[in-house]
Amino acid sequence: MTARKNTTPKTLSRGHHVLAGVVVTGAVVIAGIGFAGSYAAVRDLALDKG
Repeated sequence: MTARKNTTPKTLSRGHHVLAGVVVTGAVVIAGIGFAGSYAAVRDLALDKG
C-alpha cells in the first residue's frame, strides 16, 4: 500500500499575487512595445513602396 498524499491546493500569499501581477503587466508592456515596433517597421516599408 502507498501512503496517500495531501491533495489540498495551496493558496498564494498577497506577495505572490502582487508578484504575479507585476510579471503579467511587464509581459503585456513588452508585447505592446514589440507590436508597436513591428507595426511601425511594416508601415514604413509600405510607405516606401507606395
